[in-house]
Amino acid sequence: MVPLPAPPAIQAPEPLGVLLDRARKAREAGRLGEAIQAYDAMLAQVPDHETALLERAETLGWAGRFAEAREGYLAFRKAYPARAYTSDLALARLAAWQDHTAEALARLDPWVKQEQRQALLDSATYLSWSGRLPESLARVRRWRLAHPEDREAILLEARVLAWAGRNAEARGAYDRLLAQAPGDREALAGLARLSIWEGDTAGARRILDRMPAAALAHPESQLLLAQVEAAEGRTRSARRRADALAQGGPAQRDAEELRDDLARARGPWVELAADRTDTSEGLRTENPALRARVPLGDGALDLGLASRRSDFQGALRRPSEASLGLSYPLGARMTLSGAVRRISDSGGGPAWGYTLGLGATPLPGLDLSLSRERSLALFTPQAAALRTAFVSTDLGATWRFGQGRHALSGALGQADVTSSALGLTSTRRSHMASYEYRFPVTALDLRGGLMIRGFGYDRTLALGFFNPERYRWSGLFGSAAWRRGRTFELGLGAQAGTQTVNGGAGQFTWSYRAGATWHPRAWPADLSAWWTQSVAGLPVTTPLDPAAYREHTLGLSLRIRGNHWIW
Repeated sequence: MVPLPAPPAIQAPEPLGVLLDRARKAREAGRLGEAIQAYDAMLAQVPDHETALLERAETLGWAGRFAEAREGYLAFRKAYPARAYTSDLALARLAAWQDHTAEALARLDPWVKQEQRQALLDSATYLSWSGRLPESLARVRRWRLAHPEDREAILLEARVLAWAGRNAEARGAYDRLLAQAPGDREALAGLARLSIWEGDTAGARRILDRMPAAALAHPESQLLLAQVEAAEGRTRSARRRADALAQGGPAQRDAEELRDDLARARGPWVELAADRTDTSEGLRTENPALRARVPLGDGALDLGLASRRSDFQGALRRPSEASLGLSYPLGARMTLSGAVRRISDSGGGPAWGYTLGLGATPLPGLDLSLSRERSLALFTPQAAALRTAFVSTDLGATWRFGQGRHALSGALGQADVTSSALGLTSTRRSHMASYEYRFPVTALDLRGGLMIRGFGYDRTLALGFFNPERYRWSGLFGSAAWRRGRTFELGLGAQAGTQTVNGGAGQFTWSYRAGATWHPRAWPADLSAWWTQSVAGLPVTTPLDPAAYREHTLGLSLRIRGNHWIW
């Protein structure tokens, strides 16, 4: 008789404690998929395991699987109704991460009415994320009045003050916390963040160097290090650090935003843009363009194709332009840039232009620029037909001080203007000086200032564009921007002043620009639209009466961001 084979051994399930330890270690290492599998194995043994239900939902949220995370939190709330407060805090946080501020606030509202501390502080945080800074500040200060020693509330108040541009008040709050606890990680992180926003990258790095190793390894500190590296021009290192943080954890949302900012600054992206300008004298220009930017090392490579259409008094020209450019940081304080452009038709044949630029930040808040450029005058048909070119050298400086609230700017320039078709030359000299003040308000980014500018040609030539021997403008300018978190922005800028042409009588001029930008969080895209209008401003063509000149421009752009094209 043949013996029957022994039945296979039944493998005992892993102990719940082992699975929980594995899940938590995987979460800490950013291996979120592995952590979720371990939580699933726990729930296969105990379907209503309290810790596994809650931490699995939290991990799904960190992984960006928001719909599944929401289902997990709701399942936890149903299984443990006594922990409804914990569930609602988590569900509100999940909604806020998706920019569903109204849903998050509605979820927290019953608890806020009961004066539940964490609900009140979280609701203040989400209000600030959506740009409702005055409401956020009022809510956290109401709590602070009753609880003046609440450290988390002090930190939140300082963060909101910093987001509102009230840097001195925010710095004072952080300093008070550090006076009590010199190694307070969150207070040091807040001061480092302020230094980054004020352009003091070296100061931010010094603050981070004061942190103990364990504090520096915290995700928030690592995020700040990535921001410092980005400001220093170490784009690849910043991107790698942000990529790791974006895999999950408490810094995931901010890391994703930093990756988006790096993509906007260094690529990769592709943009379709177009603008059209009409003047009171009948000039119309249209500039549809396709542009792209891809990362190249720590720098970026720019490519562009555009059409430069101009129509005036029956003359029509439509040359095309192809461009190739490169910008690259030279250490932490300098950036070199260059570009070449080919115009298909300038006075019957192709022509070339170029740009070379050097930017430097020798001191915190001080930005210097030097550029050399050869550009073709394509803004009127006559200027293009006469093969008019500018070869210009420009020097500029901006100094921001007083926690970034004040800014002084100045620029000097000289350009040699030539028409190869006529054999004529002229020289233009220009200058500009301005002062800007950023008002300490929380509802808007509100700025205003004074400006003088002028230019003049050593002789006026019949080249089809405005080139007086002396032009001067002085006046006021201002701007206001309202933001809803990082999703939507409305902006309005205006200026008004007096201009003189060739020493004549002063003429009142004014202009404005209105724009809107939408950054849908669910898509890697930026959509922008803008409208500008000018009355008696700087004309393009040569008008009989500059005071009667009118001009308006409509523009649209769609930018689509990508990832991992060139490293």
